[in-house]
Amino acid sequence: MRDAAGEEKLGTVIGVIVGGFGVGMASAFSLSGLLIASFGWHSLFWEGAIFSLVAAFLVRFGVPPSTDRHGTRTDVLGAVLLGCAPSAIVIGLISRRAPAGLRGPSSGC
Repeated sequence: MRDAAGEEKLGTVIGVIVGGFGVGMASAFSLSGLLIASFGWHSLFWEGAIFSLVAAFLVRFGVPPSTDRHGTRTDVLGAVLLGCAPSAIVIGLISRRAPAGLRGPSSGC
C-alpha cells in the first residue's frame, strides 16, 4: 500500500479500507436478508463470488505494480496455515454432537 499511495496518503488509504470493512459488515445483514427473501440462501454464495471477482478485477487493473525491489517472498506455509487452521477449528466445533444443543456440556459453552 505504501508503494501505491505514498507515505503521505497511507493513513487515508488504510482508513478507507478499514471503513469499508465496517460498512460492509453493517450492510451485510440487511443485504443478506433481502437476498434470501428474494432469491433463496444460495444467492449469498453467488453474491460473494461476484463481489470477489469484481474486487480481483479492480485490484488487477486499478493498482499499479509495486516499485519495491527488495525481493520479499510470499510466506506460503503461513498462508496455508492461515487458511487451514480456522477451518479445522470450525469443522471440529460443528462436528461435535451436543444432545442439549449449543449450551450442552459437550459443546464447550
